[in-house]
Amino acid sequence: MKLRAKLAAALLASTIAGPSLAQSPQPWKFAALLPLTGVNAGYSLDLKLGYEIAVEDINHSGGIEGRPVQLTMMDTQSNPGQVATLIRQACNDALIVVGPALSHEAQVGFPVANSMQCPAFAPAAPAIGLTASNRPWAFSFATPVNVTTPVAIDFITKKLKPKKVALIVEKEDNAATSYAQLIVKALAHDSIPVDTLSVSSKDVDFGPQINRAASANADLLILATLDRSAVGLLKELRKSRSGAHVMLTQSAYNALVGSLPPDILEGVYRYAQADLASSSDPRVKAFIKKYESRSGGRAPSWVAALPYDLMMMTKTVMERAELKGDAANRASDRKKFIETLAAVRDWTGLTGTVSMTPEGYVFKLPQVLVSHGGKWELVKD
Repeated sequence: MKLRAKLAAALLASTIAGPSLAQSPQPWKFAALLPLTGVNAGYSLDLKLGYEIAVEDINHSGGIEGRPVQLTMMDTQSNPGQVATLIRQACNDALIVVGPALSHEAQVGFPVANSMQCPAFAPAAPAIGLTASNRPWAFSFATPVNVTTPVAIDFITKKLKPKKVALIVEKEDNAATSYAQLIVKALAHDSIPVDTLSVSSKDVDFGPQINRAASANADLLILATLDRSAVGLLKELRKSRSGAHVMLTQSAYNALVGSLPPDILEGVYRYAQADLASSSDPRVKAFIKKYESRSGGRAPSWVAALPYDLMMMTKTVMERAELKGDAANRASDRKKFIETLAAVRDWTGLTGTVSMTPEGYVFKLPQVLVSHGGKWELVKD
């Protein structure tokens, strides 16, 4: 019975540490806050694997200053109401919190971390003003939507030259609404008419929205939704045999959407901070191979590379800052960490070369991709 209890505890711990450095007495402790269960769990499929591969690579290469990385993943259960409590627990135990992962959870967690003078570095939190309002302790590896979205919309409208756009928005979601506002403004700048339609997370029939888009003679559909609605809309769209082009916002795409059959995704556009598939970087190719070995052959999206790069940048920063790594120096270590992180310029990872802005986010312009034959391809000018 004692052996069973130990095995059960090990399975529930959800803590990653590299086996090659398992005997090291003093690991660097990190905590990640992810929606591993609940309605947003689909967004964690890529993020969790990205973290795991990063920790494995860091530890197999000798750790950070010869000490292993230990990463504890804390499940928010897709409930922002739990985030404040979880991030307090994380800050009390870990040197650095690499999260919360998503914007609506970071909006709760960042102020708490800031008040505790605890570094919080999110992999995929692109909400407008999120880091700027929580200086100096909050950072994000994702470029804000008000930077990426107008660029992507301008690119796609110049490429496709639509006469009318149907914008489908997830009405209860703040992130989707934020995308929609930016899209409407970008389309107005180019004098492109737009019909805005809404969906709900509770919808099961997406036929009415697709029919309304068709009735409006829209030749470009933009989905500013969450993953489940995007899946339903794309399936319905293919059944309708509509000839309209489709563009997904960043909120509408994750591993769940990416695992749809190729015929449903054929010709669909999306935008991202990086295109892993077209990279010739050996590190990217090695990452893709490791990811596919863990995902049943599913290729990683750029979202999987964000936590990987975040962890690798964190390693670089910690080594530059020459942290002490003991309890007595935790406060000074944290201060040195954020000061060094804020000064990062021209750092190169899987997602390309990036710099940290004064507002606390990584700057990287988006690339537009299109699905052809089951693969995402970079769209060129």
